[in-house]
Amino acid sequence: MKFLFDNFDILAQAPGGVKKLREMILQLAVQGKLVPQNPKDEPASILLEKIKKEKGQLLKEGKIKKQKPLEPIKGDDAPFELPTGWEFVRLGELANRIGSGSTPRGGQSVYIASGIPFLRSQNIWNSGLELCGVACIPENIHNKMFNTVVIPNDILLNITGASLGRCTIYPDSIGEANVSQHVSIIRPTLPDICIYLHFCIISPYIQNLVWSRQVGMAREGLSKKVLELFEIPLPPLAEQKRIVAKVDSLMALCDDLEKQQQEKTEKKLKLNKASLHELHSSITKQDFNKNWNHITKNFDLLYNTSENVNDLKQSILQLAVQGKLTKDWRNAHTVVESQKKEILKSFKNQDEIQTGRKKFLKEVTQVIFEDKKTPKNWVKSQFFNLCLLKRGHDLPKRKRKKGRYVVASSGGINGYHNEYIVEEGVVIGRSGSTGKPHYIEGKHWPLNTVLYGEDYCGNSKKYVYLFLKAFDFTKYSSSTAVPTLNRNKFLNKLILIPPLAEQKRIVAKVDSLMILCDQLSQKVINKENRNEKLLNSVVSQL
Repeated sequence: MKFLFDNFDILAQAPGGVKKLREMILQLAVQGKLVPQNPKDEPASILLEKIKKEKGQLLKEGKIKKQKPLEPIKGDDAPFELPTGWEFVRLGELANRIGSGSTPRGGQSVYIASGIPFLRSQNIWNSGLELCGVACIPENIHNKMFNTVVIPNDILLNITGASLGRCTIYPDSIGEANVSQHVSIIRPTLPDICIYLHFCIISPYIQNLVWSRQVGMAREGLSKKVLELFEIPLPPLAEQKRIVAKVDSLMALCDDLEKQQQEKTEKKLKLNKASLHELHSSITKQDFNKNWNHITKNFDLLYNTSENVNDLKQSILQLAVQGKLTKDWRNAHTVVESQKKEILKSFKNQDEIQTGRKKFLKEVTQVIFEDKKTPKNWVKSQFFNLCLLKRGHDLPKRKRKKGRYVVASSGGINGYHNEYIVEEGVVIGRSGSTGKPHYIEGKHWPLNTVLYGEDYCGNSKKYVYLFLKAFDFTKYSSSTAVPTLNRNKFLNKLILIPPLAEQKRIVAKVDSLMILCDQLSQKVINKENRNEKLLNSVVSQL
């Protein structure tokens, strides 16, 4: 336990570390391992007698109904061993009432802007009530729903849907309210046990019961009969108070660590954004190397997860297709006029263009030009002069029975046939996973959910793939239920196209930088794994 507290901040740095620490605190609390026992404490058996006596008095006064006896928990049925002075007891024995609310007749049509709060599952959170946008009902309807009224110290538990198991204590600052049928009211007989009981319900131990003992066709609901049978580990009342105080202090520490991590993440995002801006603004090779070295030397400061490295990779792709990675190389390597004419000829000589491309070019006007802003020997032209993408086809049934094809779909590449129609090259998601490019090393059959490179116009296929990864397709995709790319729209977009020699140089440069990014990213992953192993080891030992 000392190791846990001494290394709290280190353990919090593991992936999901703070969340796991919160769970571990609650689990240790309900197992009697969070605070030391005091032999002078009145045992839980005395507390149970007090609860039984209080129930009898309430029954005598007619404030509660007589409850059916619950099956006792035998020694062999106990979920785990408890410290001396603790008792396992059914949840129903600790509460005067367990039952769900109901929806007023008329449903949402009776909701009003202000009135009696009507609490639904979206209002119930472990940390408290979320009253922003809470529904309200008129007082006359509230008076008819007396069975669903909640009072201070009631424990409210979501019993259906995705929020199943979320739980909070109803405060005394709101007044009366009602709950829907998706929320159960658990009313402890003694208010003194309310906070500990709440901690117990949100602990991993009870949450496992909540999710494993659901009832109904969809297994997404907890009935009263199921809830009242939950086995609650009950400590002496004095120890409950020590547990609550300890949990509160440790949760406050978790809050501080979480806040520090959030501030650290925001600072890293700002520094990362500034560093990438400097990288994009590099004018000379010396500037680029200086800014790149700054990123690599401060990688741990700029990137706290391997996912964040994707921003850096995307920046590299953007720099590549703008010609900024190869500016110095371009100044040292000229493209002779004959080579340049050959580049333009591959765009302009329509006699050599495939029939499918001719058909498309009838609908557009070709634009090929250079200006002062265009990198030396690059040309500005439409996308289709870099690569013409054609829509794939359904796989004929007669061919599905033969051998194995390599099939390209919008979701990825799946191998399950052997004949082919397209050589090595690029495919990109046309519908569904729109704009997601793949590079296929071998021959393949592209399905109708993809566009595939039919004519690369003398360009490098690997450069085309690199360009597609850098391209933003969001403006060219429909916003329907199944997004689909508007092919003609983005094929007409003006882009910068480098000569073939520089394309190959760009691909090589990007490949080397991506390898370095992966190496740096692996260091982050290794650090995360070490912290996670340490945390799991502590959890296992405790």
